[in-house]
Amino acid sequence: MHPVASRRRSPSWFSAVSCKAILGEFYSMTTTLRFGTDSEVLLDLPPERLVASCGQPDCEPVDDLSAAVAAGLISPLDFPPLTQCVLPDDRVAIVLDPELPAWEDLLAGAISGLLEARVAAENLTIVVGGEVEHDSLAARVREVTDDTITVVRHNSEERSELAFLGTTTEGKGVYLNRTIVDAEFVLPIGCLRLDSMAGYHGVHGVLYPTFADEETRQRFRAPSNEEWAAHRRRRREETEQAARLLGVLLTIQVVPGGSGEVLQVLVGAPEAVARKGREICEAVWHQEVPRRAELVVAAIEGDSSCQTWSNVTRALAAANGAVTDDGAIAICTELASPPGPALRRLVEARDYEATLLALQKDRSTDAAAATLLLHLLSVRQVYFVSQLDEETVEDLGMAPVRSVAELTRLITRSESCLLIANAQHAIATPAGEMAAPSHVARQ
Repeated sequence: MHPVASRRRSPSWFSAVSCKAILGEFYSMTTTLRFGTDSEVLLDLPPERLVASCGQPDCEPVDDLSAAVAAGLISPLDFPPLTQCVLPDDRVAIVLDPELPAWEDLLAGAISGLLEARVAAENLTIVVGGEVEHDSLAARVREVTDDTITVVRHNSEERSELAFLGTTTEGKGVYLNRTIVDAEFVLPIGCLRLDSMAGYHGVHGVLYPTFADEETRQRFRAPSNEEWAAHRRRRREETEQAARLLGVLLTIQVVPGGSGEVLQVLVGAPEAVARKGREICEAVWHQEVPRRAELVVAAIEGDSSCQTWSNVTRALAAANGAVTDDGAIAICTELASPPGPALRRLVEARDYEATLLALQKDRSTDAAAATLLLHLLSVRQVYFVSQLDEETVEDLGMAPVRSVAELTRLITRSESCLLIANAQHAIATPAGEMAAPSHVARQ
């Protein structure tokens, strides 16, 4: 048994009871849970055992994203039309959220709107992330844009490519990508989430810390930012202060749907977009469920761009917020990316407290994922469906699920089950409990 996982409790409900014997006595509900690009599990569960099935929006995705962006730039929320805000010779920086769904159509709409406002194409610069995992994004941006439009990759460690904006109220220097700072007009395109989602810093998070200096980015990656509500508030305030120093006037934000779709495009003043976006995300992605379940199955639907450790972190947090104290979690993905340096610490873990201390000092991009997983493995069983080899999953302390048939057996043998589709976006709050971030343990 994994040294850290040995602390967890054995699920009392998991037994060899025949699925057929159980289902033969009750009326069953047919439910489909999808994950990855085309994987799914078809379930027949008695109503009294299926606590809830959530995370499946009943609204249709936006058909023409490019047109929606262009229309939003003509009539933004609480802001004049774009044509009244930019001049033909203005240098414009379009900033892309690295986790933006359907970014090609959204980018096309933004470029179209700027050209319609008579901004010269040679004055447009698209700024993208600089991490290795953003290589394909940067390459695709160059492929789909005109040669006259510049594409810049952020380098958080090269001081000459950063510019100083000022200091925060806590005295921290604000350094941002120089292309963004030097632009006369900045147009961020970001992805909205529930405020409690791991790694989400509001509408301005697309700018800061994403395109800040490495010291800032590491500070935001500290696991304590997810563990302590006060730390999250400070990071959010720092992000908003950076945006004010930059003078961000207009933003494009999308409400994500399942499988990489977009449910709504919001364009306007940041405060108005944040307010409207918060209302929509709460209505679409936050659901109250009758009670906690002994097994919570959280699925991540979408292509490889959705199958990330960041989304696994969100799915783990969502599941943990709705499972009973002695229950178990199953995460369904098509994840193929190997564990990062922080997660690899779990492979070598021999002592919980020592590993936790090491992770709290870790500033790797997967530090939050590793810290949350370490905690969960100490109190419960975590099952994992992925494209990783079984040995890797077991080394991390999780139980690999080898097939849909095995997953189906796991679910049908549980005494109570709760399904969360699109768990990278959704949160299920048990009735009577506060709708608090499930990954924030301390206030």
